[in-house]
Amino acid sequence: MARPDAPPITTTLARFGLVGAAEVRLRCRVTLQGTVADCRVASSTSEDPRWGQAALAYSPYFLFSPETVDGVATDTGVVTIPVRMSVADARAGRRR
Repeated sequence: MARPDAPPITTTLARFGLVGAAEVRLRCRVTLQGTVADCRVASSTSEDPRWGQAALAYSPYFLFSPETVDGVATDTGVVTIPVRMSVADARAGRRR
């Protein structure tokens, strides 16, 4: 889940110059604070590495509940996060 103060993911996609759609799965460790760390791209529907880079760049906005063991929070929980991204080409609607 993204934090409430997270910007739209399209902002990140624009920074990477991406147009189209892809799903990237990130594998991350959940910290005691519920943020993610040590993220890596586990898979992507696109061969363009910028989609994975964009998902990684957006990952600081994800927030989870930390894993608990015997009622005590740990920082050893690992999650796989499906990140579905799409952005239309802003130029497509323009008249020439």
